[in-house]
Amino acid sequence: MKTLKLISIAYFFFISTIIFSQEYRVYVSSGTGGFSSVKEFTLQGDYLGDFVSLGSGGLDWPQDIIFLEDQEIMLVSGLNSQAIHQYNSITGADEGIWANIPGKPTRMKIGPDGYLYVLQWDTNSKVLRFELDGTPLGEFTNTGVTQSIGLEWDSSGNLYVSSYGLGVVQKFNTLGQDQGVFISGLSGPTDIWRDSNSSGDFLINQWNGNKVRRYDSNGNFIGDFIPSIIQPEGHAYLPNGNLLIGSAGTADKIIEYQSNGTLVGDFATGNGLANPNAIVVRDATFSTKDFKKNKVLVAPTMGSTFKLNTTETHSLKSLEVVSLLGQKVADIDLMQETWEASSLKEGMYFLVAKDKGVMYTQKIIVKK
Repeated sequence: MKTLKLISIAYFFFISTIIFSQEYRVYVSSGTGGFSSVKEFTLQGDYLGDFVSLGSGGLDWPQDIIFLEDQEIMLVSGLNSQAIHQYNSITGADEGIWANIPGKPTRMKIGPDGYLYVLQWDTNSKVLRFELDGTPLGEFTNTGVTQSIGLEWDSSGNLYVSSYGLGVVQKFNTLGQDQGVFISGLSGPTDIWRDSNSSGDFLINQWNGNKVRRYDSNGNFIGDFIPSIIQPEGHAYLPNGNLLIGSAGTADKIIEYQSNGTLVGDFATGNGLANPNAIVVRDATFSTKDFKKNKVLVAPTMGSTFKLNTTETHSLKSLEVVSLLGQKVADIDLMQETWEASSLKEGMYFLVAKDKGVMYTQKIIVKK
């Protein structure tokens, strides 16, 4: 059914005009209770205000942020409000509850199959899965992970979930079946992610350990990536490759590092920023309007190798690949006849074309 679903989506994609420019913004979850908000910063760390105002929609202790650009919505998981809240991605206005999660949602991420995966802090702590329209698909994992708060996939599609309370990372196969403990001996691990250097290494924020640790693709400890940072949680890469990490406790700020872990300095602090759990770097002007013109840029619409429609593409000024989060991930050479997407993670992307001042986009699915 999953394959049929993806094929059905792919056949009904169409071209859209697009208002698009590389004007990046940084969004950070902040606070608890009535002081819960999502704060907005420029790419230089200048504070622009609260994108989601204090306590908007009943938000309490925000944990993660997901932008669904094609729907013009932003999802924010609220631990104490026990819900995934929906906000307008352009204005930040409250649009109600996207999903109620009695188990207290923490980290969220779109998986290789295009579904939204949600971790639960309490109850049975199993990983939940949703379609991007909010349709619940039930529990993905066959066992729970106590106080789960970080998730990532490897290149084979295996899922890894960190347990803050148990100090471990649990591994699950592509069917959601428990494969046992992958990494142990951690001290309050929060989010987990793959290093941007293509090594396959895992980087893990340790809230209690006050450091970021590096492990290889087999779960073997390599060393401390960042040896000292107060209560780290939340991370995002800037367009220049530098890494932002949230620092809570007595710090309550966002710290910038080079991609190799070398300290750059404070990126943002003050302005009510507290307990930064999630950081998202996003092109804030990414939005679409339906334009039902059958102008195909590549074919097929699903796969890992795409053939360019050279009749159209040779006249374009540029052709970019943009993630669902509004981040450019690749440029396509307009002089070539095919484009190889095997370096990208599986999932949905936009192809963004510029032609004589007009922007077009085609949705594709990368599936290996």
